[in-house]
Amino acid sequence: MIEREKDPVGYAQEVVGRSPFSGLLGIEVEEARDSYARASIKITEEHCNAEARAHGGVLSALADQAFGVAAHASGYRGYTIELKINFFRAAVTGY
Repeated sequence: MIEREKDPVGYAQEVVGRSPFSGLLGIEVEEARDSYARASIKITEEHCNAEARAHGGVLSALADQAFGVAAHASGYRGYTIELKINFFRAAVTGY
């Protein structure tokens, strides 16, 4: 296992970035470096609400995962205390 203290970026990407919940949703960490992370998800029908739009909870989980990886990559343990997202348009399958 990668040690958090010796390689915080590696730990963030490989351990935090591959959490069971993010795997369930299909979240992939594309890049991680000190205090930065880029993550993505391909929206499928399983991620959608009754209106065939991506569920806000899925998009919030994506943002939360990227934050967690970025925080851990800085060498600190980071946890979300509060999260607010303004959605400007709906995401649909395939994106």
